[in-house]
Amino acid sequence: VIASNTSASISAMSYVFNPNNFKKICLVCPPISPKKTGLYNALKKLPLDLPILGDLFFNYFNSKKVLKSFLKENIYSDTAFITDEKINNLYAYSHKGGGTNRYLFTSFITNSFEIGIETSLPEIDIPVLIVYGDSLIDSYKNIETIKTLNPAVTVKLLKGKSLPNEEDF
Repeated sequence: VIASNTSASISAMSYVFNPNNFKKICLVCPPISPKKTGLYNALKKLPLDLPILGDLFFNYFNSKKVLKSFLKENIYSDTAFITDEKINNLYAYSHKGGGTNRYLFTSFITNSFEIGIETSLPEIDIPVLIVYGDSLIDSYKNIETIKTLNPAVTVKLLKGKSLPNEEDF
């Protein structure tokens, strides 16, 4: 299984419940601990859930200009990977399904579905490779934490940010 970011956390958790379905796991930039949701994110969620204002925020934050900026700031360290085709695909995917996509966006913005690998990683006893991008602020701290949680895990640092598997290929 190869999974990245929040999907990586879900895959690690899935191993705990169904270990026979896995032979090896590669996790790309998994979050260690869940992000705090708290009062701030609950208050941030209120305007996003409102009918007109929520649509306005969704359409702004899922515009091609903002998607490009998000990729540059959070996903890729090399802007050559931010192509018009990739932006057009993200834009199209974010608008499929009509208005219901707005609720997934709200969950993303407020960290409502963010989980970490800190509880499942110690229970994994098959080969695990975890990859982080060297441009991410927390990469080095995460490597230390991972080695504490499960010393058998192999950790690699590649060139890039949140998708180093694409950038350092």
